[in-house]
Amino acid sequence: MTHGGEDIHALLAADHRRLEQLFCELENAVEGADQRTIQRDWTDFERGVLAHFEAEERLIFPLLESEHAREVEQAKRDHELVRTLLANLGVRTDLHLLRKEVADELIARLREHAAWEDRTLYPWAQGKACGETRGALRKLLMPESS
Repeated sequence: MTHGGEDIHALLAADHRRLEQLFCELENAVEGADQRTIQRDWTDFERGVLAHFEAEERLIFPLLESEHAREVEQAKRDHELVRTLLANLGVRTDLHLLRKEVADELIARLREHAAWEDRTLYPWAQGKACGETRGALRKLLMPESS
């Protein structure tokens, strides 16, 4: 149940789907587009993932740390690992070396992480988030619609 306004779980899960779509666009570009298109799609994907992490770390994790410290720490470790993979793939993109196979580890990790969050962190955060948190989350995840 939400306290009026948007459902936190639905908002975050929708952002996971948006990131999945951005990755599909990147995959399609890698398979046949020019470097400019690949770079643009990479930038969109990377920014989306980093904005999602920032939103979770600033707004969701603090709600959960007192009751679910171990899970929040695991999520933070996952985020750091993905940031490392993103940096590596960003360099490959800049050097025109990004290939679909190279991104598979990153995407597998992101999918696994997203499924875990959907089962654990998001339902827990749902009952703790106030309207102000939901509004701030929406702004961080979808700045163009704010």
